[in-house]
Amino acid sequence: LLTCSRQKLWWMNPSWGSSASDIPAESQFVLLQLHEAGSKDEEYAIILPLVSGDFRTCLTSSADGRLRLRVESGDEATVTDKLENAVFIASGSDPFALTQQSFAAVA
Repeated sequence: LLTCSRQKLWWMNPSWGSSASDIPAESQFVLLQLHEAGSKDEEYAIILPLVSGDFRTCLTSSADGRLRLRVESGDEATVTDKLENAVFIASGSDPFALTQQSFAAVA
């Protein structure tokens, strides 16, 4: 598990872990190893929170160790009951190619 999370307004730091409970608040990038490296089923998944309209998203872990998607507008008066394109999720066997392809897809 590799994450990049916002530490200050303009800066992100990487962190590593082994479960969803290790995902820090304000995570903007998560790369998960789904199967052991070197196995015939080696696979990775990437999760990228997105900006959609007036809303931005980020990932965090909950108190019970689950992955949570946080959605916010920064304005209490801006509300919605529908959000399109809140998160991008993809998987692949090469983590480097997966990362490149995923960032190209959301750019």
